Amino acid sequence: MTKPNSLLYHEFLEYTLEQAHPKLQQWYTHAELQSNLQPELEATTIEYFTPEFSSGFASHFAELGIAPERFAHRLLEVAGRRFIAGIRFFGGDVKRPFVEVARISQPLENRAECEQISELIKNEFAEFAPSRWRIFQVSHQPYQFEGCAGDLRVLAGLLGEINQQPMPENAARVQLIPATSSQFYPRYVALYQQLYQERPWLPDVARTESLEDIEHYLQHDKVFEIFVDGQWAGITIAARDQGWGVRGWLMVEIVLDTQFRGQDLAVTVQRLLVKQLEDDGKDCLFGTIGAVNLPMQKTAARVGRFDIGGYFWVDL
Repeated sequence: MTKPNSLLYHEFLEYTLEQAHPKLQQWYTHAELQSNLQPELEATTIEYFTPEFSSGFASHFAELGIAPERFAHRLLEVAGRRFIAGIRFFGGDVKRPFVEVARISQPLENRAECEQISELIKNEFAEFAPSRWRIFQVSHQPYQFEGCAGDLRVLAGLLGEINQQPMPENAARVQLIPATSSQFYPRYVALYQQLYQERPWLPDVARTESLEDIEHYLQHDKVFEIFVDGQWAGITIAARDQGWGVRGWLMVEIVLDTQFRGQDLAVTVQRLLVKQLEDDGKDCLFGTIGAVNLPMQKTAARVGRFDIGGYFWVDL
């Protein structure tokens, strides 16, 4: 394995730029896209290889008795592809280990290539006994991992383009009121508990924000309580961030009470939210949606957000 340094960063920067979705290349100059990618790339090609990272990571899973250096990212090669991979634990659960393929030199093209990576991962991470691995693939690539389960889709849209669309007819019914405290938190948690009962698959793709995180968003980002026809209906949160090559506002949360679902209100909430967000002319509204949550993906598309790629699980 190669010792990580800035050369590795620049190598995988070029790979990632080549694989960028056409929408990103339309929205951003080459330099802007490079700047958008920098934090994630520095983490995956430099930070996650360091002893400081692996020691800190290993301390959370000391019960495994595995040497700290084994928690560092690894540069691997198979079938003519170079990729960076690291051990992870789904939801922080020590019983649910998986391997994250964080970067790859070329998009995968067929199942046989997946199987070659699987064999290498099984050997390289044997002490963790992962049951699967995960990889991001841009949506414009022809191969989308047939036979493999989807995890999350990434959808993004430029604020300016979204705001050019006419407002939904039901916009007059909806108000977004800036939250001034976390008093809504118990009601918010209750909404999710109800959703979990209705959709048993939801906890693996959407979880409630902690009270601590809510307090942080209240101080630093945008938290709104949603009112429909004057009644409290839920919350929505957007936070300044960048990821997947875009920058702007991460869609942290949008959740509506049961009685207000199925009325096209989620589209309206996002449209009203966008109007409240500062825009430097290149800012996006972006975020992840569970691959199984097709209704929410369709909602995001109607808002003006595009599917730029997604994560796939590959069983070992």
